[in-house]
Amino acid sequence: MLELEGFTQRSTVLPASPEEVSRYFSGNDLLLKQLVGAERVSRIAPQRFLVSVGRFEALGIVIDPHFEVVFEDLPGLTRMDSASCRVVTSENLELELSAGFSGEARFEPHPDGCLLTSWSAARVEILSLPPLLRGLPRNMIQSVGSTVINKALEAMSARFVPLIRADFERWKSQSVPC
Repeated sequence: MLELEGFTQRSTVLPASPEEVSRYFSGNDLLLKQLVGAERVSRIAPQRFLVSVGRFEALGIVIDPHFEVVFEDLPGLTRMDSASCRVVTSENLELELSAGFSGEARFEPHPDGCLLTSWSAARVEILSLPPLLRGLPRNMIQSVGSTVINKALEAMSARFVPLIRADFERWKSQSVPC
């Protein structure tokens, strides 16, 4: 088995208190739906969602990523975690991949409001490699795979900050003060 990992982090300042930003993040399934697509997200229970990207089959390869995502609200932060699940299988190629991810959003005081720092990490386990790739050095496969994961996380993360800023403003204009 080979393990691949990726990590990204972003920060932005929102014009509100950390407590208000924390309330915004708590149970905000609309934000999750905007990030990955509304048709891909279904609520299982409070703070628990099923995210399904959609099944794809071609040339004997089955790609079927579906993650159970759990959110946990703690003082000053919201955590997100998904258990690993099989995302790629192919009996013909003897390929099998499992993936999972985690992340966190921290809310800290800032002179202009709330400093929101978020990170996300992805882990992929190569459970089985095709015979053609088995002769390649493990460190080469890990390096290339981790680079691909990091690029994918960076692309998602680049969308995250503008999305948060716009969605927070929408939420703030619709919310009733406590």
